[in-house]
Amino acid sequence: MKRLLGIMALLMFCVSNATLADNIEVECFSIKQGETKAFAINLNNTVVTYIGFQMDLVLPDGLTINKADCSLTTRFSDGGQTLTVGKQGDGSYRLISSSMNLMPITGKSGAIVNVSVTANDDFNGGVVEVKNVKMVDADGTKTLLDATMASVHLDFTNGMYINDMRGRAGGTITLPVYLKCEEDIYGFQLDVVLPEGVTVATNEDDSYQVSLVGELSRKFSIFTNKQSNNTYTIALFSASVNKISAMDGQVFQMILNLSDSLDVGDYAMSLRNVQLTKKVGNAFDTIFAPDYTSILTVDDIIMGDVNNDGLVNITDVVSMVSHIIGNEVGGFNVTAADVTADGIVNITDVVSVLYGIIGQ
Repeated sequence: MKRLLGIMALLMFCVSNATLADNIEVECFSIKQGETKAFAINLNNTVVTYIGFQMDLVLPDGLTINKADCSLTTRFSDGGQTLTVGKQGDGSYRLISSSMNLMPITGKSGAIVNVSVTANDDFNGGVVEVKNVKMVDADGTKTLLDATMASVHLDFTNGMYINDMRGRAGGTITLPVYLKCEEDIYGFQLDVVLPEGVTVATNEDDSYQVSLVGELSRKFSIFTNKQSNNTYTIALFSASVNKISAMDGQVFQMILNLSDSLDVGDYAMSLRNVQLTKKVGNAFDTIFAPDYTSILTVDDIIMGDVNNDGLVNITDVVSMVSHIIGNEVGGFNVTAADVTADGIVNITDVVSVLYGIIGQ
């Protein structure tokens, strides 16, 4: 009880602003129904005097926390810390830890707590959110860090998925949609659920900018219809009953418009009601695939503006090429350089920026 009171006293002191470098991160992960797995909550910090934290953890339906198996990491080095996990009235879990010896968290990056969860038999994927994050200094000062989200995927052999994306309010992004299948597929349908303020771009004839890639565009037809609540139903089939052989790759893409009223932060994008058509003998049957959720991060970064001067021009192209061939480029913004949002800065990003400059 004395230790808990000490923790609560520390959390009631004054508040300071976090530096841009200080943030909490959770990496996306996959899990099977009935499986127990631990995921890490990471802290990237420039202030090395943090001695503890308080944060709220929100889990998706069907994912259960194992409170007794949650633990602090070796970044808490003095052995005098405790981790308290308690369920709140809104269903979230509050995690609290502090050092009664006032020893700081070691290092400047990496996991500070491991959270153990179990996927129930009805788990179908979702989003983990960490919010209301307060880091505590030895003098009792609290530093507030931004909330973060990460997607949790159900392991599957046949289904569809999307990757995490990054964009700017008022901008446009291209969302690739992927198919993973271990058997031949003759068609599919799914609902794409977008955040409020994000819409599928349209052509001059009001058709949606949703298109198949590669050979698929010559063998199949794709149809898009907007439902309510920013949900788009998409269906693919072939009038010649063509098939998509076993694969794991992109099948179509969507051009998305991001409203200029979107706030900076993380938003969930989901594929739901995914149904794939397979052939069984001379008949056709339906594979009901799991939902899949990924994160759209909206920030104030101008994609392609790698030197942060507010412009996207040939100077950025030169900087990107120099970075790719291994030279150190001062002030290089890696996030802005990853124009295609695939986690890699390569020649594809350079070409995208160059085309944008010359208007193609």
